[in-house]
Amino acid sequence: MLVKVNCESDRIESPDAVASLFAHGVMIATPRAESSTEAQNGTTYVLEFEYSNTKQLVDDAFSFCALRQQDCIAVKFEDGTGAILGPRAKAWEAFNPAYFVE
Repeated sequence: MLVKVNCESDRIESPDAVASLFAHGVMIATPRAESSTEAQNGTTYVLEFEYSNTKQLVDDAFSFCALRQQDCIAVKFEDGTGAILGPRAKAWEAFNPAYFVE
């Protein structure tokens, strides 16, 4: 399953350092950082992975959020649908593709 991940950070890190936290995914593109917009805070890291199953993706999202003390991350699937994943995802609105950084 091909997924794109947006995760935000107010800390200065390399996109590769952020990508390394997604241990079960296979990186399929060079990770990059985009500057913030009105809808986002700090830097948004744009990552692309291949995952063999959804559970591994969810596990990595929760681990990433716990390590970074972040509520959730946005994930977009190759069919265009998306999800908000993380320990406090329900506190946020549903996935909105308009806010997703490609």
